[in-house]
Amino acid sequence: MSTNTKILQIVNGPSSHEIVDAFKYAFHQFEPKVKFTIILDGQKTEVKVKILGIEHEGGGGYSYNITGEVRPNDDFEQSVKIYFNTKSREGHVIVTEK
Repeated sequence: MSTNTKILQIVNGPSSHEIVDAFKYAFHQFEPKVKFTIILDGQKTEVKVKILGIEHEGGGGYSYNITGEVRPNDDFEQSVKIYFNTKSREGHVIVTEK
């Protein structure tokens, strides 16, 4: 089975409080999702991510490694890995397609 990995630029996203709240309630009935604005095919696109894991990156307190899921359509969920800086509100998302 071959895989294809895409790295997409994040140009805007949530605060650290929004990320932590979405993680705390990820498996509650309403499943909160946070919004990230990415560049996809040259266009800004907003995606909603269900936060499944958070890890601090470095010692500054603003950078995070995040694991999550997006639902590009109603048929399936796609796992993603995100590096995001809440101070600059920038980062990247890694999508691995199977």
